[in-house]
Amino acid sequence: MDSPPSPTVDSPDPSTFLGKLRDVMQRLLPPKPQLHGPQTVFVSKYLGSCTHVFLRTDAFRKSLPPPYEGPFRVLHRTEKSFKINKHGKGLTVKINRVKPS
Repeated sequence: MDSPPSPTVDSPDPSTFLGKLRDVMQRLLPPKPQLHGPQTVFVSKYLGSCTHVFLRTDAFRKSLPPPYEGPFRVLHRTEKSFKINKHGKGLTVKINRVKPS
C-alpha cells in the first residue's frame, strides 16, 4: 500500500518560503560605488597665453558634428575657468572644456 508523500525538505510550506524570501531580500544592500581615483585633465601649455579658444560641446550630438565650437575670444582667465565671448555674451566655462585655437 502506498501512502501519500509526507512533506519533506524538498517541498517547503509556501508561506514559510515567502517569509524567508522576504527577510533575505530586505537584508540585501546595493553594491558600493567604485571610485577609480581623481580624473586628470590635460591642460595645454598654450592656454595661458592664447587669445582665442575652442569650446567643447558637451550636449548629445548626432553623428558627425564637430566636437568643438569656435574659436571664441578669451575675456578673462583664472586657474580653473575661462570667460569667453560667445555670440556677444560673456560665458564662463571650466578649463577642461577649452583648447587653444
